[in-house]
Amino acid sequence: MSKKRIGSSGSNLSLSNKRNQNGPKFRLMPKLRQLSKHAPQLAQDFFNSWNLVKLLIVLEVILNYLIIKYVRYTEIDWSTYMVQVGQVFNSSNFNFDYNQIEGPTGPLVYPAGHLYVFYLFKELTDGGANILAAQYLYLCIYIAQLILVYKIYSHKRTLKVPPYMFIIMCFTSYRIHSIYVLRLFNDPVAILVAYASFYLLLKKHHCLSAIMFSFAISIKMNILLFAPAYALIYYEDLGLLRSVKYGLVALLTQLTLAAPFIYTNPTGYLNRAFDFGRVFLYKWTVNWKIIDEDTFKSPQFFKLLIGLHVIILFLIFFTRWLNVILPKRFSFTHRRDDPIVTLFISNFIGMAFSRSLHYQFYVWYYHSLPLILWTTNYSVVVKMLLLGLIEYSWNQYPANKFSSLLLHSSHFLILIGLFTRNYFKPTSQTDVSHQTQSKKKRRRQH
Repeated sequence: MSKKRIGSSGSNLSLSNKRNQNGPKFRLMPKLRQLSKHAPQLAQDFFNSWNLVKLLIVLEVILNYLIIKYVRYTEIDWSTYMVQVGQVFNSSNFNFDYNQIEGPTGPLVYPAGHLYVFYLFKELTDGGANILAAQYLYLCIYIAQLILVYKIYSHKRTLKVPPYMFIIMCFTSYRIHSIYVLRLFNDPVAILVAYASFYLLLKKHHCLSAIMFSFAISIKMNILLFAPAYALIYYEDLGLLRSVKYGLVALLTQLTLAAPFIYTNPTGYLNRAFDFGRVFLYKWTVNWKIIDEDTFKSPQFFKLLIGLHVIILFLIFFTRWLNVILPKRFSFTHRRDDPIVTLFISNFIGMAFSRSLHYQFYVWYYHSLPLILWTTNYSVVVKMLLLGLIEYSWNQYPANKFSSLLLHSSHFLILIGLFTRNYFKPTSQTDVSHQTQSKKKRRRQH
């Protein structure tokens, strides 16, 4: 009996040693199977892993460096920005009259913040002559934009989008990369400041957010497309009185930035910096090649687009306004969008009915499209298809009837998806309770 035990023990010991010697070979496949099993969860945890995001950013830096090194820079507006800044901030004779500021491609048509930003850029790039330095500066702007997008998309108040979409946003759009590091437009700068204001809003820094949002508008007025949603979010979060207070903060910021120009020639500044009736060149339009040039430039067509913009904006947000205004037991939606979705949808509607979209305007909504699409009830296949069609439309140069029609069709399908996303269903008791608590909190703050 004892011998058997010893033999058995020896046999087990021998087998154990044998396993230890060959252990790595036998454990490899189980480890791979385990990794495969947990792959979806690992992917889902992507936004919780800052290390992986840092890796993507490093890869983006390398990619943009290669683009700068091997793809030719195209001069479009950079020299005009530099000339106009030089006319304003001339050490021997400052000129704050907007009617007198011109450049190679035309008059100055951007608000005061644009001038301050590009004065700084001029100082950092040897008077604007060092294009390579300017490209690296825009590379930094692009990386800062990606970091803000990550911070916003991963915030607890933001609707969750599949992690792989961040990878797709980083690497799939040549047009976006070229806008940043090969064209040097002011649009990326305005969008960066706007996204900074959105992140501050998520963090409940309402005053700083209002200041940053106003600063973004002062760089380029297209940021006003976010304004209806911005006002709604402030009203929901803070109530009427505090919303008005922060609205005045934003207005004061705008007036402070524009003070020397308004003092010199207020009419000239407002007409140039905020020209809502500006007629664009038909040659560069991406979205309206489906109509002829005369129709494109007609005032009636412009009024039609404005009317459609207002109507669709009202219809999309109508139930949200009712949720805020109506009594707690009566509501038209069973869910309330997070603040970022609301902002992105407001901007998207404005772009869908824009009088003209130029290639650089793609940055206005590129990083918001995944979040907008994941707000709809479309399947993942349809969402990815729409992203692909939109990317294709923006990459056609010159734009043609087919690419414009494709872009409008994609926008239309997204709008349909927004209209049909579970509206007009009764609110759950949990949501009613949440709205009640929010309203009580606002009353206590007053």
